[in-house]
Amino acid sequence: MDIISLTGFMGSGKTSVGKELAILLDRDFFDLDDMIAEREGRTVSRIFAEDGEKGFRDSELAALKHFLKPRRGTSGHSAKGRVLALGGGTILRPEALELIRKYSTCIYLQASPDTLFGNLSGDCGSRPLLGGAKDLRKRIEELLSAREEAYLAAADACVITDGLSPAQVAGKIKALLQGKNLQVT
Repeated sequence: MDIISLTGFMGSGKTSVGKELAILLDRDFFDLDDMIAEREGRTVSRIFAEDGEKGFRDSELAALKHFLKPRRGTSGHSAKGRVLALGGGTILRPEALELIRKYSTCIYLQASPDTLFGNLSGDCGSRPLLGGAKDLRKRIEELLSAREEAYLAAADACVITDGLSPAQVAGKIKALLQGKNLQVT
């Protein structure tokens, strides 16, 4: 498959790891949240505020479908492969989960609640599902627990990110993809 998608909770490193992985594998990098904001002409936070989570998930699914449409090339896809950083909740919609499983090799960036808390504690304002949390650690644990099964269902492979830099995680993914002969072309 020409698409490697990265899933995981907010703050697990999908964007930073995705950029590193794209360089390592000579692929183009895309961030689904950035694509949504561009298509909508509004920030993700503003979409959540104006349309609610359901409205955002509708926009997210539309952007995902558009991204996964076949590209030019002999096989209907672009000549250069792509790395896609999914949103933390993209996999919650069954239709999105099915598309991700069908059209990409999906890697779950698994991080502990402690790692996520450390990564997110200074960045809650831009995260609509965390912004109003009185107890950030508890909110992370609740959301992570509710999503864990879906992350695992989406994933072709899992990489634990605790204590690793984005470059180290990208290196582990590259080795995993090559060692397990997952479909990466």
